[in-house]
Amino acid sequence: MKQFSFPRSSRILKSADFARIKSSGKVFKTRKLIFNFAGASSSRLGVIVTKKVGKAVFRNKVRRWVKHIYREGGVQYLMKSAELVLIPRTSDLSYEEVKKDFYYFAEWYNAHCDS
Repeated sequence: MKQFSFPRSSRILKSADFARIKSSGKVFKTRKLIFNFAGASSSRLGVIVTKKVGKAVFRNKVRRWVKHIYREGGVQYLMKSAELVLIPRTSDLSYEEVKKDFYYFAEWYNAHCDS
């Protein structure tokens, strides 16, 4: 089960960290997702899923999708370390769309951002 864990060191947990990334970081938007990010010494992920995305069961499913994508290869795909807060925009999401947008962001981030 260790391979599927999402350790505390890889998560953004404090509201002050979320606020700092939102205020001093940069924003990248796709049709389905908003990425707030800031360069960092190690990669961390935070997920905010608002009620406009859907009911609690679907919001948790979306959160699990994002964490899974990040764990299965997203963190290795981000060649430069970043603190990343991901916010889904719409309720008509699928796993494949979230994955495609995440990898699109990672490709853009690696090409355009210095860390």
